[in-house]
Amino acid sequence: MLTQQNDVEDVSILQKKYESMSFDEMSRHLAESNKQILEMFSATTSTTSICSQQQQQQQEEEDPEKKYTALFARSASNGDVEKVKSMLADASIRPLIDVNALDQDGTPPLIYAACFGKTEIAKILIGAGAQINAQDSFGWTALMWATNNNHEALVKILLEQGASSQTRSAKGRTVFDFVNTDNQKIIDILATNPRDSVSSTSSLLYRTNSSVSSGSSTGDNDFYYDPFMSEEPELKKKLFESTMALTLETIDDNEPYTVFHWDKCSPDQMFVFRSDDLDHILDTVITHIQLPLTNQQDIHVPANVIFLTARFAHYFSSPELLEQVLDSALSRMNKAVKTNTHNIHLLAFWMTNLTQLLFYLKKDTGLIVATAMQQLAISELISETYTMIIQDTEKRLTQLLPAMLYYEAISGMNQVNFADDWHRFFRRSMVIEGNTAISPHSITSLLSSILFVFDSYHVHPIIVVQVLAQCLHFMSCEIFNCILTNKKLLCRSKAMQIRMNFSHLEDWMAKNHLPTRLLAYLKPIVQLLQLLQCITHLKDLMDFINTTKAFDTLNASQIKRCVLSYRYEVNEDHIPEEIEKYAMQCAEDIARYQQKSRQSISLKRQSMILIVNDDEDTDTKETKDSKLMLPFSVPTTAHMNNTSHEENIPIIPEEWMEKLDIQQASPSV
Repeated sequence: MLTQQNDVEDVSILQKKYESMSFDEMSRHLAESNKQILEMFSATTSTTSICSQQQQQQQEEEDPEKKYTALFARSASNGDVEKVKSMLADASIRPLIDVNALDQDGTPPLIYAACFGKTEIAKILIGAGAQINAQDSFGWTALMWATNNNHEALVKILLEQGASSQTRSAKGRTVFDFVNTDNQKIIDILATNPRDSVSSTSSLLYRTNSSVSSGSSTGDNDFYYDPFMSEEPELKKKLFESTMALTLETIDDNEPYTVFHWDKCSPDQMFVFRSDDLDHILDTVITHIQLPLTNQQDIHVPANVIFLTARFAHYFSSPELLEQVLDSALSRMNKAVKTNTHNIHLLAFWMTNLTQLLFYLKKDTGLIVATAMQQLAISELISETYTMIIQDTEKRLTQLLPAMLYYEAISGMNQVNFADDWHRFFRRSMVIEGNTAISPHSITSLLSSILFVFDSYHVHPIIVVQVLAQCLHFMSCEIFNCILTNKKLLCRSKAMQIRMNFSHLEDWMAKNHLPTRLLAYLKPIVQLLQLLQCITHLKDLMDFINTTKAFDTLNASQIKRCVLSYRYEVNEDHIPEEIEKYAMQCAEDIARYQQKSRQSISLKRQSMILIVNDDEDTDTKETKDSKLMLPFSVPTTAHMNNTSHEENIPIIPEEWMEKLDIQQASPSV
């Protein structure tokens, strides 16, 4: 009871102290408080004081073994093969390197290599004596990480080098609990491992898709940790921790985490600044920021700094300063986006920070009302950034689309004789050389690289899925129009060839665990190809009617074009005349009906009904509108709340605090 009274008195004294402070005194006091609390924010399982960090750094400088071991570990985790090889080859440095040394999180270099698919680094580490069954702080081995992240080559190498599949994690799980049952390669590798017991192999073969996979816990975002990411050198510890956060191993309801108060502004949850320093602050985190960032944890720094400065302006200064902060930040971000319309890295980076800033403003109970106009401006800039990403991606895809039309998955399919091709009698025997420069794989490689960029900059899955939907719509419409307007493509053999090429795209989508609803955007082109493959086999009118009814994305005009412009192969059966007449009659009836409907519209309602007529006209046109932008929606607060807890807390790292301090940034001041 006495303790509670003392606490109340302390709070009262502190409140009076703040009330008696001048603005400058409060600024200095809160700035100091910011720096003191920062360490508490950046810690995950324990707090590390600045003093201990300095002491550790001093120990590394004094102890050559710690110094070179730390440098070696950083090089290995970054995938720097040459650096790792040179350090191990240097006779003066090699004795000072401990290849099994644990970092601050209790993780050895081999674990990082396995997590991020650094196959070459893993081989070097194993050859240098790395303990192959070493475990991290969660009890995970390198084999568990490689299996969880679908790195087949690494799984095979680790097993060949003696990695145990029976080792258990801190939660009692073995590597078999981390197998993605959609990955048949890893299943085969583990199932044929001679060191495994019969019971372990049997349990693996009969597991279901409920096993832990490398995907996101939301199901639709499983591609975020796809194997293609393992080829990039920029994967850092933050991504490692994010991957761990997506697995069942990290679920611990009793683990303490940082609490951010969205309904009030405490001194340690804002960024105190002088109005004269605002330009320097915004230039540092917006205008002068350089990609790639040296630390994955810095991705949200612009949004975090802008939001925390806005908090100080709103709760402890004036509406004018708040408006100045947000308007100045928006102006700079708008310029950064519009001067880099073809740089998908910068567009993805600012897309992430804009959506994060919008989330912060909507989450803060005081700023959600005070910044309504700025929130609208941010939403508009997000939409513009999305459009720029789409335009740049479509431009790149356009150069690769001919692969879908002309690439031959099976050689010789192009050597088909057509009934209308009289030149075949005069041709000399020749070998047709296809365009081997591009293929459907070129398209999926482009899409994979885009997904990697989005993941690297933490673009929200809601936006990622919308980008993919727009790309698939564009590809489907462009190929659809090319086929329908080119008689040489309106034939059975070409339809089979193009369908096989689209199967490669569908397989890529399945392999990357993309939402199955995205396949709906390929439905028109798939149905067109199916019709071309079966149209000459439909001998009866009723068969034709029933078949075309199933092709619900094709209209009468498009079916008529396929029937009348079909290109017959030599000795191929012709479409019956009654089917040709029926197709023509259906198209004419619909055109006549629409014409009659237009004429019957009264003048009073004409302007209103014209909108409906535009939609009807679109349904009867032969070609598709590939430039049509699908509806775009910004992730809501509910969507953002589903992301990791750490990403939703605005924090300014210590090194950025030093950059933002104008006195430290400008020694001459």
